[in-house]
Amino acid sequence: MIFNIFSSTTLSRRNFNTIPILSLMIGFLLAGAAFWFIQKQFQQRNHMQFEWAAHDRLNAIRESTRNAMESLRGIQRFMLSSDHIKGAEFRRFTHDILQGNPVIHQLMWVPKITQAERGAFTASAQVDQPAFVLSEQAGEDSLVSAKQRSVYYPVLFAESL
Repeated sequence: MIFNIFSSTTLSRRNFNTIPILSLMIGFLLAGAAFWFIQKQFQQRNHMQFEWAAHDRLNAIRESTRNAMESLRGIQRFMLSSDHIKGAEFRRFTHDILQGNPVIHQLMWVPKITQAERGAFTASAQVDQPAFVLSEQAGEDSLVSAKQRSVYYPVLFAESL
């Protein structure tokens, strides 16, 4: 015999209350499943948007770094191709580089000078900058003549935005 809750002509009170409760439970289950599905879709969409944004920013950083490095290589080639660069030439050459590369705030030429080259380097630098001396910081606000050492790294030119 097949059980049918509507088999009798009069529905019992127990069977009559079961239908709405069962309907509510099925509704809650369906609503929960729909919520879970929509939540997963939302999370996946957010994750993809984050991935795209991160990828775009990484590419922008790579491109900016590549441009800045190419500019620095150009300055290096400029400096190494000449026997003597004057401050005005360095300023003119670096001006457009500073204006065109927002990631570069300052450019300096800091050559490596050995102890044996110190005298000739100082004399060469004084042609363009008569007051030039190899110096080092003695305190927070004072400079003194650089002590003798095997290698020096003087700031010969510095240009800022």
